Amino acid sequence: MSSEIRPYRSERPEGLPPQNLEAEAAVLGSVLLDREVIGRLSASLAARDFYREQNGTIYQAMLNLYERDQPVDYLTLIDELERSGQADDILYLGSLLGVVPTPIHAEAYARLVATAAFMRRLISAGGQIASLGFQGQFTTEAAMERCEAILAGVAGSAVSADFVGIVPGLQAYLDQLSIAYDRDPNQPLESGRLPTTYRDLDQYLRGGFSRGDLVILAGRPAMGKTALSMEIVGRSASVFGLKVAVFSLEMSVPQLLARMVATTSGIPLTTLDDARSLTQSQQDIMGKAFGRLAETNIVLDSSGSQTINAIRAKVRRQAARYGLDLVVIDHIQMVHAPGQERNRVAELGEISRGLKALAMEQNIAIVALSQLSRAVENRQDKRPILSDLRESGTLEQDADVVLGLYRDEYYNKNTDLNRIANLLVLKNRNGATGDCNLIWNPETTGFRGLDEYSERSPTPIF
Repeated sequence: MSSEIRPYRSERPEGLPPQNLEAEAAVLGSVLLDREVIGRLSASLAARDFYREQNGTIYQAMLNLYERDQPVDYLTLIDELERSGQADDILYLGSLLGVVPTPIHAEAYARLVATAAFMRRLISAGGQIASLGFQGQFTTEAAMERCEAILAGVAGSAVSADFVGIVPGLQAYLDQLSIAYDRDPNQPLESGRLPTTYRDLDQYLRGGFSRGDLVILAGRPAMGKTALSMEIVGRSASVFGLKVAVFSLEMSVPQLLARMVATTSGIPLTTLDDARSLTQSQQDIMGKAFGRLAETNIVLDSSGSQTINAIRAKVRRQAARYGLDLVVIDHIQMVHAPGQERNRVAELGEISRGLKALAMEQNIAIVALSQLSRAVENRQDKRPILSDLRESGTLEQDADVVLGLYRDEYYNKNTDLNRIANLLVLKNRNGATGDCNLIWNPETTGFRGLDEYSERSPTPIF
């Protein structure tokens, strides 16, 4: 047999599933020549990836020996096959000796086998999806969730990534440090961060949210969590061009946009609601606000009831088609995980783990709003603390950053902190904790920072 292995599609009879039997034999022959080969292939190739059943059986026997830290050679394989009741494959095993002259190309052969296996799974997934369509037994959302789950099972046969060596890992970290050292303070995106546009907060976050992070913005009802999140969305998208997706489970799209127009224009919400009371000057300002928001890359979903599977599917589609930097979910307690309805704590844990995995998978930051425990109301100091999240599944453990929002005037009408909101960094996996103050405008439901980006400050239009 030639050491040059043809692609799986080469000389394949019409109608036969994608395969490359030559590459499969070459993989097994390479292992027989060099027992170290199986260690290099075990993380990227599985027995189920082989089209010929005998090849898969033999490869699995090789993996069994390797996992037991036993040598993988012709004699040990014969013994392994006999012990597992696969004695009929021993004669075929002999034919694999000398299939390739050298094991040096083993990884290339394995990639051909894995590619053919991927194509077969893709064909199978297409059939399953087509079957769902013909059955017509599911709602549109349920059908999409099933399709996404089927497609998710197509990728990867063993593990998706290998270890990173210390030298390339250090080099990548050095590159990050160099970027951080050279970057312009007024251009936070150069550091790879996603700025919130609140400079005080971004200093704690070392420039903004990190890609791959799950951020929890927590507070008691009426603290302004939704308002603050929409302020961050509008400002970061307008000032820095971030691509943002918002999932609102409590407010409609018009309600969200009304808040964004109010904070962008500085026109009170009550005035916007009564369109007849708008002066000509306010109409002009509102028109400019519409224009500014129209130039942003923001998409909104107010479907109401959402599952973690539906959110995952929508985020993947949006990211693949148009790109995404930031996702906001308002709020996490209203998201559901199918199959966990009887245990809400376990359900929230599955949701938070799913969101964290999604953030890393798509290289985005996810900000999830969260209610706090009622225990806050029983304390004299009602500012949120990290333990207030402990009744909400594993939010505290899964989150990279936890922010707590507090307005003293909500509890103390005679406070000296009127219109001042306290934003506490309760947890910061990669930085310091602390707090910063924001100016709260109840008329527009907007938050202004005491220290904002000087060169490109996202101030209202007026």
